Amino acid sequence: MLITMVEAPADEELLVRLEQAADLAADALKARFGDDESLAVGAHLGSAREGSASVTHFFESLLPGYRGWRWSAVVAGCPDQDKITVSEVALLPGPDALVAPEWVPWERRVQAGDLGVGDLLPTPANDRRLVPAHAGSGDEDLDELMGSVDIGRTKTLSIVGRAQAAQRWHDGLFGPSAPMAVVAPKRCAACGFYVPLEGSLSASFGVCANEYAADGRVVDANYGCGAHSDVVVESDVSIPQKAQVAGGVTELVEGIEIVAEPVVEESEAVAEEAVAVVEAETAEGAEAAVVAEAETGEAAETVADETAFAETVESAETEAVAETVESAETEAVAETVESAETEAVAEAAETE
Repeated sequence: MLITMVEAPADEELLVRLEQAADLAADALKARFGDDESLAVGAHLGSAREGSASVTHFFESLLPGYRGWRWSAVVAGCPDQDKITVSEVALLPGPDALVAPEWVPWERRVQAGDLGVGDLLPTPANDRRLVPAHAGSGDEDLDELMGSVDIGRTKTLSIVGRAQAAQRWHDGLFGPSAPMAVVAPKRCAACGFYVPLEGSLSASFGVCANEYAADGRVVDANYGCGAHSDVVVESDVSIPQKAQVAGGVTELVEGIEIVAEPVVEESEAVAEEAVAVVEAETAEGAEAAVVAEAETGEAAETVADETAFAETVESAETEAVAETVESAETEAVAETVESAETEAVAEAAETE
C-alpha cells in the first residue's frame, strides 16, 4: 500500500499563537539546561516559521567562548487545540558565530611538499593518474620505450596524469610565465644544457643540466634564464699588475705566463723619477719664456709696420682728394670768367 504524506495547509491563527509563545520557549530552555547564571539566556532575538504548525524561537547566548551562538527552542501546536508544546531546545551557531572549519578527510588535506622523510602516502585504488602497465599509457612512443626496458612496473602514467603533470609544469616556477623566463634573453629549447624528455612530452618539456640554473628540474621548452648556453657578455678583463715582483720569478695568471723583471728599490726609483721630472719641467719653462719673448718682439714690429703703412696710405688719399677738389674749383672759376667776358664782348658789339 502506498502512503503519500501531504502537508496540511498553514493555519495563520495557529502560527501567530506560536510566535507569541516566546516566554514558554525561554522557560523550556531554563528547565532543560538549568536556571542559573551559567546558562546566560539573553534577550529574545526573533522567531522563524518551520512549517504549517511549528515556530523556532531564538535567544541570545551569553556563554563565555560562544560569541554569536544562539539558544533555540521549537514550539508546536494543533489548529483544533489551545495547548502549545515544546518540541526541542538546543544551542546553535548564528550567522556570525565562531565555529570550527569544515572537516576535510585526511587524504584531501595533503598538499604538495608535505611528504617528509619516512612518510608513506598510499595511492588511491581509483587514481585517475595511473593505469595498469599492460593497458598502456596512451603514448605510443613512451610505451615502446618502456616495453624495451623490463622494469617490472605494475602501473604507468595515464593520459590524464600526463596532462595534469604537463599543466603543472607549464604553470609552475619553470614555465614560460615565470618572472625569470619573462626577462630571459633566450629560451630553453635552444640551450645546450636542455635535455628533452621522451615520448609526447618531449616537444614541450625537458630537464635542465646546468648546475648554475634549474639543475635537475623539469623545465618548459619556452622557459629561460640568464645562464643560457648562447649568452655572451662583452667585457674588457685586464690582468692586475703587482707592485713588486722578485727577480726571476715566473707567474701564471689565468693561463698567461708573465716573466717579471727585477726592479730597483722603491725609494731610489721614486727620487730619481722626481728629479727627472723637475729638470724636464725647468727646461720646458725656459724654452717657453724665450719663445714667448721672441713672439712678443715680432708682434710689436708687425704692429708698428702696419701702423706706418696705414698712416702713409691715409696721407696719400687725403692729398689726392685735396688736389682733385682744387683742380675742379679752378676749372669752374675759369669757365665762369670766360663766359662773362664773352657775354660782355657780345653786348658791346651789339651797341656799336
